[in-house]
Amino acid sequence: MPRGGGSDHVPFNQAGVPGFFWVETGVANYTYVHHTQHDNISAAIHPYLFQSSVAAAVTAYNLACADTLLPRQGG
Repeated sequence: MPRGGGSDHVPFNQAGVPGFFWVETGVANYTYVHHTQHDNISAAIHPYLFQSSVAAAVTAYNLACADTLLPRQGG
C-alpha cells in the first residue's frame, strides 16, 4: 500500500506497520456513506460485515501463529 493519502492506515504505514485496504464491490455506495452523516449502523451490509469479520479473524489468527514477525519498513 502506498505510504500517502488520507487513509486511516497512513500513520501505521509511515511507522512501518504493514497495512492494506478492504475493497468491496457490489451493493455498497461507499462515497455516499463513508465518513459522512450517513455512516451509521443502518447503512451496514450484514453479509459484508460477516465476510470481513471472518477474513480479519482468520488473518489475525494466522499472523499470531506465524513462526516469524512480518517485515517492517520505514519509521
